[in-house]
Amino acid sequence: MSDQTFKLTLDAAGLNLQKPITHARIVNQYVDINDSMSITAPIDKFVVLVDQSAVVDMIATTPGSIYQVVLMSRGEVMLDAYFMMPPSNKLLSELEFYSAYPPKMPNSWFWREVFANLTYRMITVYGNYQLKPEDCDGKTIVRVASDTPCTITVPGGIAPPDFTGRSLTIRNVNDVIVTVAGLGAVVSPADGAILRRIGSTVTLIYAELDVWDLYGELP
Repeated sequence: MSDQTFKLTLDAAGLNLQKPITHARIVNQYVDINDSMSITAPIDKFVVLVDQSAVVDMIATTPGSIYQVVLMSRGEVMLDAYFMMPPSNKLLSELEFYSAYPPKMPNSWFWREVFANLTYRMITVYGNYQLKPEDCDGKTIVRVASDTPCTITVPGGIAPPDFTGRSLTIRNVNDVIVTVAGLGAVVSPADGAILRRIGSTVTLIYAELDVWDLYGELP
C-alpha cells in the first residue's frame, strides 16, 4: 500500500478544543509491514491550517500502523495523541484517539486510554502547588490563579511507567511570576520554566525516568 495515499482532513473545529488550531504535525511512529514487502520512508508533516482546516495527502502503509498527531494554537500544544491508520479517507474528528502509544492489536485494552470527546481535565490552583500522580493522565491542564508569585513543583516518581512521550500543561492566568521547579525530578531547561504574565503556558513532556522536557514560552 505504500504507493497509495489517503486524504486526512484536519477538521480541527470539530474537536472543540480550547483554542483555535493554527498548525499541526503528523508523524508515523510505527509502520506495520507484515503484509507488505515495501519499506515506507518516515512521515513527518508540518501543516498550516486555514480557518482550522487542512487536507493532507498521507502515504498509506497498512492498517495497524500508528500515527501521532500534535495540534497547536500558535505554538501552544492543544492536543497530543495517537491514532491507527484509517482504511480510507477520513476526517480527523472521526478517528479514535489514544492518549498513550496504542498496541499493535486495536482490540487490546491494556494500553488503551481513549479521550472521551477530547475533554481536558482542568484544575485551578491559587498558590504553591506540587504536582500529583493523578495529574499525569496525559490530558491535565493546571491553571495557576495565584495573586502572589508562586512555585509549581514537579516531584520525582509521580509519572506511571508508560507516561514517556505524554504531557501535562501549566498555564498562568494572573499577572504574577510562576516558577516551575523540579524536586527529585529534572525540568529542562530550568531557565525556561518561568511564566511571567497572563497567558504564559508551558507543556511538560515526560522524556525518561524523572526527566521532563519543557516546551513553551522561553525567556
